[in-house]
Amino acid sequence: MSHLPVFPAEEERYRSLQELDPRGGGSLDVLVAGLHDESWRVRHAAAEGLQRLSSPTDVALRLVDVLGERGETGARNAAAEALVGLGLAALGPLVKLLGHPDPDQRKFAADILGQLGLHAAEAPLVQALEDPDLNVRVAVSEALGRVGSEHGARALERLLNDAEPLLRLSALEGLVLLRRPPPLPVVVSLLDDTRLRRSAFRALGLIPQVAATELLCQGLESSTRSVREAALAALGMQVSLVESARRGELEAVIHAALRRLPDAVARLAQALESEDVPVRAGALLAVAALGEASLAVPVAEAAREDRLLRDVLSTLGRLGAEGGRTLLAAMSDLSAPARAAAAEALVDLVDETSVTPLCALLEWAEDDLRGVVVRALGRTRSPEAASPLVDLLRDSATAGAATRALGVLAGSCRGAVLAALEEAVARRATPVAVAALGRVGGAPALPSLRKLARDVDPRWRAAAVEVAGEVDGGVG
Repeated sequence: MSHLPVFPAEEERYRSLQELDPRGGGSLDVLVAGLHDESWRVRHAAAEGLQRLSSPTDVALRLVDVLGERGETGARNAAAEALVGLGLAALGPLVKLLGHPDPDQRKFAADILGQLGLHAAEAPLVQALEDPDLNVRVAVSEALGRVGSEHGARALERLLNDAEPLLRLSALEGLVLLRRPPPLPVVVSLLDDTRLRRSAFRALGLIPQVAATELLCQGLESSTRSVREAALAALGMQVSLVESARRGELEAVIHAALRRLPDAVARLAQALESEDVPVRAGALLAVAALGEASLAVPVAEAAREDRLLRDVLSTLGRLGAEGGRTLLAAMSDLSAPARAAAAEALVDLVDETSVTPLCALLEWAEDDLRGVVVRALGRTRSPEAASPLVDLLRDSATAGAATRALGVLAGSCRGAVLAALEEAVARRATPVAVAALGRVGGAPALPSLRKLARDVDPRWRAAAVEVAGEVDGGVG
């Protein structure tokens, strides 16, 4: 029965616990009663309030008592939440609970010790692996995956030979969580068990060896989507662990495996839509290894997940000019994050054929993308990019980026850039063209700059004098 004051609404009960003075008499009883409230919000407020009391050891003992109240699922879960929040003060009572006669209580203790994540729990948890109840042993092995070290890892590795599949599975998952995979031959032996295969793939992802890569690539051939996705996620993990000098070696193995799959592109497109971030990361790696430009759009859309942005840009950069053309054709249909990633990647993907679509993109691109598109124009190595870049000098928002892009473009199309700038100066389009002309033209442009330094328009004079000083320190 609840000892809380009787209020007509959940909100009032919730606020009463939030505002409860932890120094007041009877606070412990009131908050423990709150763990039994019908509302999860009130139970959560009670769990938080218990963590603020000044006697955490007494609180932990009361909470362990609540764990024993069968039929009170909400209260027990709230008590577990509060115990985790108590940290070290909960360790002793929970370790003692591992010896409770009721296996349900022992399992609860193991679960919470795992959530506590305290290394000091490792030794008692290893001892608890001898528990006669299977569910307790499984919970203990899962907990060791969160708190263990070398000692716990060795204990979990021994369980891989157990006759009980569920225990082998939890032990393998624990080793994966500890990032301490068993030796490769042991993992290989586990691949034959369909119940362990996905976890075995995850373990292979922690072994940076070509032999492990080859086994993971076999998983890509599976007809079962969950197996394929587990293999992809593991490949992403594996490649992230190897030094950059060896990454190409692993990618060559992945490339060869994907080339053997007639529906590799469809499978990768499906994986790029997975809700599992590690699966998408692995799919991005696979697309990069395959170099499949037709997947440029779903690759860009993966940028909707911030954690994948670096992988997205890296993969797009591997798709070449064909990937760039695919992105340019789809820019108006991309989501905002995908469009930003695509624009950034286009700087390195454009070629001579990109000038027209890039100019079209400038007509409607958001302000934060226009500068990137201007940079891309400068990387096209096309004489046709000179004129639109010079036109952009008239807009103060793009003038700086256009000036820099013209400098880059001049590396491959110097004549076209100088002709466009000289024409702009002749028709007095903008004084900014004077500065660009001096920086691109160098010393040969000095006669024109000296003449402009005597122009009747002070803006043109100032621009000419400034850039001439940069080109020839004696001017001015």
